[in-house]
This record gives sequence, C-alpha cells and structure tokens, in this order.
Amino acid sequence: MSYKDGFVHLANRIEPDSGLRERVLALGEQAPRRRRTPVLKYAVSFVLAAAVLAGGALCWPMQPVRKDMGSLSVAVPQTGFTVVANAATTGGSSQAELKPGLGFQIAKETDDDNMISVGAGRGDKTKSEEMMIAGIRLKCVGNKIQKVTYTVSRGDFQQLVALNAVQKAYYSSFRRLLSSDAKLILRTTESAYSEVGNSLEAGSDYDGMLYLKEQTTITDMTWREIEHAEKYTGAIPKRLFDGVKIKISVLFQDGTQSEKTVELSYPEREPFYSGHITATLLK
Repeated sequence: MSYKDGFVHLANRIEPDSGLRERVLALGEQAPRRRRTPVLKYAVSFVLAAAVLAGGALCWPMQPVRKDMGSLSVAVPQTGFTVVANAATTGGSSQAELKPGLGFQIAKETDDDNMISVGAGRGDKTKSEEMMIAGIRLKCVGNKIQKVTYTVSRGDFQQLVALNAVQKAYYSSFRRLLSSDAKLILRTTESAYSEVGNSLEAGSDYDGMLYLKEQTTITDMTWREIEHAEKYTGAIPKRLFDGVKIKISVLFQDGTQSEKTVELSYPEREPFYSGHITATLLK
C-alpha cells in the first residue's frame, strides 16, 4: 500500500463529521514525500565492493609504466643490432653502446632517485630471505626489428605498472593490496612491480627498461653481518647479481634472428645505495 493510499484508507474509517474527514485528507496531500534513495551512489559502492570481492583488480587492466629514452645518440647499424645502455658516469647518465668484453656501469633506473629497491624478510639470527629489484635499461637498436626477447639465467623480470582504480581504493582503505594481487610488489601508492617471469617479449618500440628481481636465502651470515653488509658493503647485491646472464634474441621483419648475451656483476665494497650494476657484453 502506498503512502497516499494509507491516508485515504485511514480517512475512510473516520466516523466524525465530513469537515474533519476533509482536513485529514488535506494533510495527506500536503505531507512531505519520502526522499528517494540515492540509487546511483549505492550502485557505485556496490560495483566497487563486488569488484573487490570478485578479484576485480585482476580483470581491471593495469597500465605498464614506460620511460622515454629520448633521441638515441648511437648510430643504427645496417645489419644486426646494437645494445644501448644508460651508462653511469660522474656527470649522471649517458647512452653508451655495449662493446664485447668491456664492462659498463649501468645507471640506476628503478626509482625516481635512482636507488635500487630493496626488500628483506628476516628469519632467525642465522637465516635471512634477501630480495632486490634492480632497474636497468638495455635498448636494442637496429633496422626493421620486429620483436625482442630477453631471457634471464637467474631470477625473474618484473613489469612496472600503475595501480588501477580498484587497487588504489582498496589500498587507501586498508593500506595493503588486494589478496588477489599477491604477486604484486608495491613500489609507491601509485605503482607496483608485476611478475613477468624469466623471459620477457617486447616490440621494437620497447623502452628497454628491465626490472630484475633477485632473491636468495642466506644462512652463512649472522643477522648482524647481514645488516652490516646491507648498510656498508656490496656483499648482498654482489651475491644476488653477480653472474646473472641476460640473453637477448632479436627477430627481424624478414624472419632472420640474431642473439647477444649480457652478463651482470656488482663491484666489490660498494654499498647498495651507491654502487652500480655492471653490464658486460660477452664475446
């Protein structure tokens, strides 16, 4: 029964004179109408809640973060391809072509302040799970490149992605990512690292940014030795990145292929916050 019909039904049961009956009916007409429920507001809230509960962050795409390398200062070879890196120098970073057998210190590209991202999960005093994500740029330059495949011998590639609206809303409320996003490693409140695997395929326009996650369990150092190594020496990053090889396979538009391998290392006695990963093109 509607609000108005209820008043009419009540008035019909009133026995006194018609004047009173008409006044009651008039009150029914003048009574304020009920406010409509803000359907849109609740619908939006419901959709957001449903997206969270159903793992909506996974079906709501995240956009990869790309970094412009600018105009290349390296000549494009007529055949094959050249590997260009942003090499660390005393004056900052500059593009350099990797030459066989010559090591180049790579400019750090993981964060805006060029720091290697570090994460460590402590076990007991004689065991520690150490993990680092290092950002380096290895851009392939050549004529009519169709596809580039990077394969790492140890560890995994990560992709830097911008958090989508669902993840941002959830993180803003609970200060953590969704449980369905367990493979994401938070970088900032706006971006995260998303697991790719030990192989990464990219088109000819790829910016060359490679984020390498390396991790290991350390049992032959005490907790204090590990803490000291992280602060003052390059023992931990050297342990993680030394000997890692990145095979670069380039497919050209005419169907031919070419491969090169880059080996990584970390300098002795360089704290993780000041040292640079060295890349050497193998002969």
